[in-house]
Order: sequence, then C-alpha cells, then structure tokens
Amino acid sequence: MGKRTHREMECKRANRSDASHARHVALFLMENLRPRQPPAWREVPNLYNARERAALASAEAVTRPTNQEVSDEVYNQARAEFSEKQLAQLTLSIVAINGWNRLNVAFRTPAGNYKSAIKQSAA
Repeated sequence: MGKRTHREMECKRANRSDASHARHVALFLMENLRPRQPPAWREVPNLYNARERAALASAEAVTRPTNQEVSDEVYNQARAEFSEKQLAQLTLSIVAINGWNRLNVAFRTPAGNYKSAIKQSAA
C-alpha cells in the first residue's frame, strides 16, 4: 500500500469530521427533543444559535410534517446552515431517532430506562 497524498488525508479527516458532527447533532436532538414536551426552544430564541434552531425546526418538521411535507421555510433555513451532505446526515439521524422511539412505543419500553452494556461492563 502506497503513501496517501495530502489531499486524500484531508478528505478522510473531513469525512470523519462530518460523521462525528452527525453523531453530535443526533445526541443534541436526543437530549433536547423529549416526547410530549412543549417546543420551548422557540420561546427562548437566544438559548440556541441559528444552526441549532435550524436543526430543531428540521427535526420537528420531519417528525410531524405539515401536509406530509417539510415547509419551504424550514428546508431553506436548514439548507442555509447545513451543507447538502450534513442535511442528509441530520435527516437520517432524525429518522433513526424517530424509529427507535416508535419501537419503544410498540414494545412499551419506558423512556430513560436504557442501561448501556458498555458502561456496566466498565464499572
């Protein structure tokens, strides 16, 4: 295997950074979008920056679409803050979180009871 070029290493780092960013957004959404809580993030606009507000608005719109679509306003707000790839990663994260929430509902799993096997084995 030959040496990697500087550009190849930069691309690999950028891809790792995008994946890491997507994980951070997913964690942010999981920590801040609890089911059945009022959308308090709209009530305190200075609490979140424009990027976070765009992610939260997108999460709400994908989770509960109006007329089976995300409005142009929400899409344009998200597109202004995220690249096409980042928006795709954000949307896939939202879909995954929604999917896990639906499974929890279907199997009557109480929210907040998950215990990580990794954390338990490390203790």
